[in-house]
Amino acid sequence: MRGAKLYMEGGAELVYELRALLELEGYPIAATYEEADGILCHTHSIPDGEKPCLAVGEDVDYASVLAFAENLSAALWEERQAQAEQSANRPLRPTLNAVRRTVRAGGRSATLTEREFALFARLYEAKGTPVAREELHRALWPEGTSVKEVDVYVCYLREKLTPVLGPAHIRAVRGVGYKYEE
Repeated sequence: MRGAKLYMEGGAELVYELRALLELEGYPIAATYEEADGILCHTHSIPDGEKPCLAVGEDVDYASVLAFAENLSAALWEERQAQAEQSANRPLRPTLNAVRRTVRAGGRSATLTEREFALFARLYEAKGTPVAREELHRALWPEGTSVKEVDVYVCYLREKLTPVLGPAHIRAVRGVGYKYEE
């Protein structure tokens, strides 16, 4: 095939997608590499260092294919960015492992101390419902310690869990205590 090659960032998947859309637009599509005209996906048997591309035959208006590809690439890139942002905004559901005292979400994990894990497990059980500081203190700390210990451990939890769950999952409820929100 004589003509030009249109190299695409994004790999073979994007090249096939572009070829299908070009065909829908009425551009001639080549069945084999030896055809003198048409557009062919060039994704297999690529020499080292060469990217997947569309081979554009000399009988095809290369400039119009290039303009179409650039517009399509920009639209696909924006669509994929929107999908990534949408998935990034989805709440991560943690998995708790009491034996290892770990919290996992989104492929990341945090190892907690025994008391941190017990505090998080209690807040997680009550999802969305505030748990009083005094209740947390009575359940997790021996008598004679200050209720402010709860505040200190919530701070520790936030530090360890933010990389795993993202920010602001453990919220303070003024005059009450704390709650876990997804």
